Amino acid sequence: MVETVVSELSTNTPYTQHTTVVSLSNEFNVKVDKHHDIPVPAEKMRMVISDEMRNALIDHLVKENMMISLLVDETTDKSNTPYRIVLLHTLENGYPMI
Repeated sequence: MVETVVSELSTNTPYTQHTTVVSLSNEFNVKVDKHHDIPVPAEKMRMVISDEMRNALIDHLVKENMMISLLVDETTDKSNTPYRIVLLHTLENGYPMI
């Protein structure tokens, strides 16, 4: 289950697609844990991973006393589904980091 949730997070797969990912995994005979049928454990994993990543980022920015720029943009696709994009820029060792 952890591998599936981490894969979804790394590919920016929306949580609403979790059941589709599980269905496709089953269709291709990938053994999927029974907990995937219940959405709550996957959502809790996503929250823990997100919290830990956010905390690690904030700790790093504060420890290194880094300047940041933040760009937030909202848009919709053809079906009027809203999307919010958050882009964080900083410099590390003189090189831009996104």
